[in-house]
Amino acid sequence: MLVIRTIFLYLDRTYVMQTPHIASIWDMGLNLVRDNLVQRRSLETKLIDALLELVELERKGEAINRSYLYNLLRMLLSLHLYHADFETPFLMASERFYLHEGAATVESASVPQFLVHVEKRLHEENERVNNYLDSSTKKQLISVVESKLLKPHVATLLERGFETLMEEGRIEDLKRMYALFARVDAINDLKAAFSNYIQKNVSKLVMDDQQEKTFVEKVLKLKADLDAVLSDSFQANTDFSFAMKSAMENAINVRANRPAELVAKFVDSKLRTGNKGGSEAEVESLLDRVMVIFRYIQGKDVFEAFYKKDLAKRLLVGKSASFDLEKLMLSKLKTECGSSFTNKVSFRHLSNAFSFANADNYFVLIARGHVQGYRSFAKRDDPVPAARC
Repeated sequence: MLVIRTIFLYLDRTYVMQTPHIASIWDMGLNLVRDNLVQRRSLETKLIDALLELVELERKGEAINRSYLYNLLRMLLSLHLYHADFETPFLMASERFYLHEGAATVESASVPQFLVHVEKRLHEENERVNNYLDSSTKKQLISVVESKLLKPHVATLLERGFETLMEEGRIEDLKRMYALFARVDAINDLKAAFSNYIQKNVSKLVMDDQQEKTFVEKVLKLKADLDAVLSDSFQANTDFSFAMKSAMENAINVRANRPAELVAKFVDSKLRTGNKGGSEAEVESLLDRVMVIFRYIQGKDVFEAFYKKDLAKRLLVGKSASFDLEKLMLSKLKTECGSSFTNKVSFRHLSNAFSFANADNYFVLIARGHVQGYRSFAKRDDPVPAARC
């Protein structure tokens, strides 16, 4: 066609341009080729089948002549046969291919391997469009990969691999899962799996009497791991953040008031030891993280009772490690719960309790108000001095 058009170029530019009802040499040639293909359906069918076979061979890893494909498909585009005669059977063949491949791969590959495979196939099909398919095919082709290769196996992938990915901290694999599931509207399925994982693991810690001594440390470790997944894998999705908060609250409170007591005891141990083995800033950071767990606890009145009792004991026997840390903790509780929580445990009480000269009087107040009755600091105009313990 190009040779013929070149030979008759002068005719095209003179006579044909001056005679509107006569087609150009190029258009006339295209019409003749199209008419012959349409009239000889078997020839067109063989051509389409050959093109589809080449694409399938490439999908299976064989090398093909892409320029050959490109030229033939450009020809079909020029003949206005691409969309009706090639694209439709091509998309149908792609659906069959990826349905079969998905079913086979999900049985043979691990969850991370399957996700990488899906990602690889999406990239390949995108390159296929860039190399020889028409750009108008891209959206439908990518949709075929998503709907046939990935979407039917969402539930299986979550059931078989999500918990393992979470336990092993596979940030990149979880990130890949989130990105791929977002493409097939399966984010809610992933969020539900995330929530179930949290409830299962936190409930296990809450109900295990053997782990009471390490309960808070393990919850803090789990929370830190969940925060990392949320920010690094799930794009800090607010729906996932709310799901995590709800799951943590439900799980921590399955055992009535025991978690509140354990958190109070943990705070007591840290305020007794202070910054031993670490800086005061590290202790403050730890208390900040404990306050996050505190927010999940429903039995805050139980926490209050144990906290004030332990505070009294620390001051009574001089076991508090730092006035600044005690003051900091009171400040955090006041911010979280309001002034009613700390209105009878003021910074003045702490300051005087840490003062050797006035300690005896305040030890009496503490002892009468907390050690015996777990009540607020007693108020006396003339407290009776008591010997130190």
